[in-house]
Amino acid sequence: MTPEEIEASRHLIHYYDGEGGWEPGSFTFHLIRALHTADHLNKYKLLAAFPQFKAPMRILEDEDGLAALQAMVTGGPTIK
Repeated sequence: MTPEEIEASRHLIHYYDGEGGWEPGSFTFHLIRALHTADHLNKYKLLAAFPQFKAPMRILEDEDGLAALQAMVTGGPTIK
């Protein structure tokens, strides 16, 4: 992961109440909310504009995505 993807991951982890996350600023919080609630077409458009969220969002789509994302950015397993 790039440094930008790691930062985006930490903001996503915080948004989903996981350990190891960083509280995002106002703009990033609203961007994550928009990504969370967008339909497929609009999510695609947002991810095209903010590619640092693309890989982390894909990881979160898996059943254990939050734990996987936490492990990736913290270097080991993290439990909520």
